[in-house]
Amino acid sequence: PNGWWRDTAQKLLVLKGDKSVVPALNELALHGTDALGRTHALWTLEGLGALEAKTVKAFLTDTSPQLRQQGLRAGESLARAGDKSLIDDFAKLGADKDASVVLQSIMTAKLLGSNDIKAWADSSKFIQKTLLITTSKGVKELGATILTGNEQTGGKEYTGEENKLLVKGQAIFRELCFACHGYDGKGMAIDGPKPGMTIAPPLSNSKTVRGHRDGIVRALLNGMSGPIGGKTYDAQMVPMAMNDDEWIAAVASYVRNSFGNKGAIIFPKDVARIREEVKGVSAPWTNDTLQAALPKMLLGDKAWKVSASDAADAAAKGCDADAKSRWETIADQKKGMWYQVELPSAQTVSGVRLDASGRPSAFPKNFKVEGSMDGKKWFTLGTSHGLYSMSEAYFGAKPTKFVKVTLTDTTKKQPWAIQEVQLITQ
Repeated sequence: PNGWWRDTAQKLLVLKGDKSVVPALNELALHGTDALGRTHALWTLEGLGALEAKTVKAFLTDTSPQLRQQGLRAGESLARAGDKSLIDDFAKLGADKDASVVLQSIMTAKLLGSNDIKAWADSSKFIQKTLLITTSKGVKELGATILTGNEQTGGKEYTGEENKLLVKGQAIFRELCFACHGYDGKGMAIDGPKPGMTIAPPLSNSKTVRGHRDGIVRALLNGMSGPIGGKTYDAQMVPMAMNDDEWIAAVASYVRNSFGNKGAIIFPKDVARIREEVKGVSAPWTNDTLQAALPKMLLGDKAWKVSASDAADAAAKGCDADAKSRWETIADQKKGMWYQVELPSAQTVSGVRLDASGRPSAFPKNFKVEGSMDGKKWFTLGTSHGLYSMSEAYFGAKPTKFVKVTLTDTTKKQPWAIQEVQLITQ
């Protein structure tokens, strides 16, 4: 009954390393009448390096959920040592009737599937399927956190309203969207003739998600069909237009700022505008028709004349279409710093994207975008705040030959960097 005696006895047996006690420990582990005693015997065997797969399997099928959990945990050491005979037995516990056992099976899969162990080849697939079938809300929430590594939703770079949208979007995604796209945004894995097949396309690094903000909203409102990225998927994106503007804005914003993506937050008013624009669209978008309906991204060109308030000699590196170069200030961000592009001819511009992926923490905190036809008389196009890696500003389309981005805040210990400037044109 005294825990100290039990723990000390186990420790001394392991430290002594006398394997003459192994037969007695096996007998206790397999046939003991007390669950606590069996657990101590199991872990003493593990500590002596004398644990066998048959003992672990007996624990995995025991009537006690506590012992099934212990079997999973102790069996990890055998799997890490190269015994793959237990993986199928571990996987069966993903459908266990006890939620604590299911959660332990997820943690075991996450550990054994990690890059430094690689003992469970399709662990992510197992975890996603387990989260799909479980009826336990706690397992769904904790399991998703285990799978995604406690991915942070929102943060200081977002406003209060934006953070609320992101939190709501995460809840919607984990309740509905994960079934096809997976909790990690890489697509829900399915069994098929080729490894890596998923029900729906991955959202991570998706052109529709990371591109113009209207793209993902149009896809949500009208749905999508046909191949994406040269692949055809079993599940087509069904229209979600029955949901209100805030619902669409929340889930779109969450996806655009999760799974390695970064993009401007989408507000309910943006969804309302797009909903009005697509009133006459009855069929789902294809990838081609969706891209054709969006404003165009104008990439940097040698014909652009570029200037800047700081590091002017390197200004052209901010729009040279070279992933290895970037414009970056030496000094910290200071109110009034600017970066300017002169186009060969006037363009109707409705947005600016500032890619800082080469140095993602050097994004502009707050900024304004101005236009001019002659470089002397300026008019305001829009204002925005930056986001880690990718900053965007959207505004009403206006013709302009010059585009200037100016910082409206001073930020200490943070320079300003631009890897690529993209102009959104009509």
